[in-house]
Amino acid sequence: MTILSVFDTGLVVLILGIGASTIAAREAFAAVIGFVVYGLLLAIAWVRLAAVDVALTEAAIGGGMTGMLMLGAVARLRFARGNGTRTSLPARLAGGSIVRTARGRPRNRHTGTA
Repeated sequence: MTILSVFDTGLVVLILGIGASTIAAREAFAAVIGFVVYGLLLAIAWVRLAAVDVALTEAAIGGGMTGMLMLGAVARLRFARGNGTRTSLPARLAGGSIVRTARGRPRNRHTGTA
């Protein structure tokens, strides 16, 4: 067994372990940190597979930018839960319109057509 095969085996075990711990995490902050580490480990795996362009994209988007966006969302959730504030009216209206759009156009009550 060569050193590279031992490294690859360890990398696979780490990727599977971090993935499982991210899924099982009970706190949002721990899950986001696990997601960032998972993305960086996947970037290393892509380098080992000689796909450097995919590795750079995974590190930049998967581990970096998306992780920072999710950390910001977790911080806002903690702040909103901590001081007892409610979601603002514009945010609730925007969320409702997105859900309604996702469900499809409303039907006309009289004709039954869209």
